[in-house]
Amino acid sequence: MKRDRKTVDPTIWERDSIIWYSREITRRLGAKSFAGYVSKFGYGNADVWDRRQE
Repeated sequence: MKRDRKTVDPTIWERDSIIWYSREITRRLGAKSFAGYVSKFGYGNADVWDRRQE
């Protein structure tokens, strides 16, 4: 689903919680790489498991 996709950089992405941007970055990195970055950054609770694949 395409919605209004304005020009985005990481500061805007974080400030405005732009979901499509987060999903696109995650998709491009791949699950394993994304999980590695989350772990290295110490971001949140590091739970990056995709519950849609249950």
